[in-house]
Amino acid sequence: MSARSVLVALALAGAACSSAVTTEPTPAPSGSLPEAAPPARPAVEAELARFLTGSFDSKDQAASDKSYFEISLEICPIDAKEIGERVLYVEQARVGSAPYRQRLYVIDRKDETTAVSRVFELKAPKSWVGACARAERKASPADADEKVGCSVEMHRVGDAFEGATPDLAWTGSSFEKSSGKVRCPSELNGATYASSTVRLEENLMVSWDRGYDDAGKQVWGATAGGYRFVRRR
Repeated sequence: MSARSVLVALALAGAACSSAVTTEPTPAPSGSLPEAAPPARPAVEAELARFLTGSFDSKDQAASDKSYFEISLEICPIDAKEIGERVLYVEQARVGSAPYRQRLYVIDRKDETTAVSRVFELKAPKSWVGACARAERKASPADADEKVGCSVEMHRVGDAFEGATPDLAWTGSSFEKSSGKVRCPSELNGATYASSTVRLEENLMVSWDRGYDDAGKQVWGATAGGYRFVRRR
């Protein structure tokens, strides 16, 4: 090969190497795959029932503030299709004592972000003690009566629920005294009605139950704030 041919070959090889080094990568097409949509959130009534179901207690609060008792709270689903689609049995007791409150909660949807927990009083509560530990839990309309005026309207706010009895009205961000006349009847300690507020998170329930007389004076219930029930399972 002549000297001229060798020089031409070297020049072409150098140009090829230079081109390989400086070539920009091909940009990704602008129409890339869309991000996957987040999973749909459960219906408000289903999520409320799930948040309520479980074993809770106020042990931590009672240990730090002696004005609060150590209370256990057991809530479990039961088969009661004639009463409602979602029915929960609720059992509340001071630790080491017999239950002092046993109820059925019937969870109904009101709208996309609101559910109502209707409260039923059991006619034979003793037969229900420890029901959450049983494999079979059934109830019919003959087993309980609804406590009219005692329902709790629960509003889904972010990752929590805020609720109250009908004597309080939801403003969109908090509760204030309602102008309506519906109240939850109570005769305990001279009360004429009971008022309840609830904040419910996935692993915490803050429940504040109070009784008032005709003059609006509180006659029973905690005065400093609600009971804090921590989920144990």
